[in-house]
This record gives sequence, C-alpha cells and structure tokens, in this order.
Amino acid sequence: PQVIKGATNSWPAKDWTEETIRSKWGQKSFRVGSDEDDQDVRLSLDDFLSYHNSNTDDNPMYMFEHIGEAPLEDLLDEYSIPKYFDESRDLFSVLSVDERPPHRWMLYGGARSGSAIHKDPLSTSAWNSSLFGRKRWMLFPPEGRKIHLMPPSIEALWPARIAGPSAWFEHMLPRIRSEQWRGPLPVEILQEAGETVYVPNNWWHIVLNLDPVVAVTQNIGALHDYENIEDVVRRKRPDIYDQWLGRIQKRWSR
Repeated sequence: PQVIKGATNSWPAKDWTEETIRSKWGQKSFRVGSDEDDQDVRLSLDDFLSYHNSNTDDNPMYMFEHIGEAPLEDLLDEYSIPKYFDESRDLFSVLSVDERPPHRWMLYGGARSGSAIHKDPLSTSAWNSSLFGRKRWMLFPPEGRKIHLMPPSIEALWPARIAGPSAWFEHMLPRIRSEQWRGPLPVEILQEAGETVYVPNNWWHIVLNLDPVVAVTQNIGALHDYENIEDVVRRKRPDIYDQWLGRIQKRWSR
C-alpha cells in the first residue's frame, strides 16, 4: 500500500465542493445501497445530500456509482488516470468498456459511512483518490484470513453491511492493538483530500469516512500480477477469458 501525493493536481475535479456535485447532478438518481433482496436503492443526489447532512445512523448510506455510464457519463472529462496505473500497465485495458468487468466508480459518503472489509475482485489492484474529505484505511496482507478479521463471535459485525465499518473499528481495533493478536499487522492510512491510495491485489481493506467524502476509484490488472489474475479470470470469468488472453499475448509478447 502507498499514498501518492499530487496525482490530482491537474484535475478539474480537484476543486469540487458539495455544491459542485449538487449543481452537476442534484436531480439525478444514484445507487446508494441495496435492500433485503439485494436490489439497488436509489435516491436523487439532492435527497442523498440532505440525508447525509442530518442523519445519525451508525452505518449511513453510501453512494457507489459507475463512472462512464448515466448519470456520470461525462465524469471522465473531470479527472485522469494517474500515470502509475495507465493502460500500459493494466491487463484489463485490452477489453472494451462493454467487455470489461465493472472497474471505475465515484463514491460519496458522509462521516461514519464506508466499505466493509474485503478484497477486490479478480485479483485486481486499485487506486482511490479523495477529492474532498478524509478517509481512514486499515489494510491487511493477503495471508490474513477473513475469519480472523471479521470473527463470527462478534455479532455486531454480521452481516457486515448492516453493522458497517464504524462497528468494525469499535470492536476489532482493540483486538488488533492487544498483545494477544496473532494475525498480520495492518498498514494504517489517514487519507487526506487530494491524496491517492494504492491498494495492492489481494490485500484486505476496510475504509471509514471521517468527513463527507467524494472520491474516484478504479480497479486495474497490474502487469506484475499477471499469473494470479490469469488464474482467477480463467476460473471465474470463462466468458471473457479466451478473448482477454489472446489480446494480452498480442500486446505484451512483443
């Protein structure tokens, strides 16, 4: 894991405020969670911002919307991929937008919202840039086990999306700080506005928003992770595997 400074300096989006996003998309509908049947819950951005400015929930709703599709079809003009993660280093860049698994999102959440502990799919790495607001990260190396990082014995953590990341920090941080902890130690990051966090493939991570936060993030297939990614794509995405592998061999065999 790394913190990269300055990657957002040339972005039009670097000067955004809450009013900026309200003026751009206030009347648009965004995905802000899912219901008991795992169906999308959607709100207008105006209603979502009003909710976040007044809620007292332990685990507030969190907007997680695809970039490049409605209503964020024009957002790609507002930022650029940091040079460390451009197409020349991304194994999935050989696929078109329609062929490629979902990989880029804009996130908005108020204080106490965030992401439960997880690994990113298909052995991908990720970069995450905060446009405004601070995030608290805990990242654990791949050898960590979910049963230790989210013990079933702690009822408040199950199911994770109900309890939320604030409950994880409340119950797990004392364990990790104690002398009895035998799991891998985490990398801890306090991400400030304008900073970009790099998450290596297969690292467990949990993120808690400390302020209202807007961020953009993207998953990539790093060249140096080719063997792991090739194996996962073969097993989990046979629908794209042959085409993806052929294009990779054509591009990088030279």
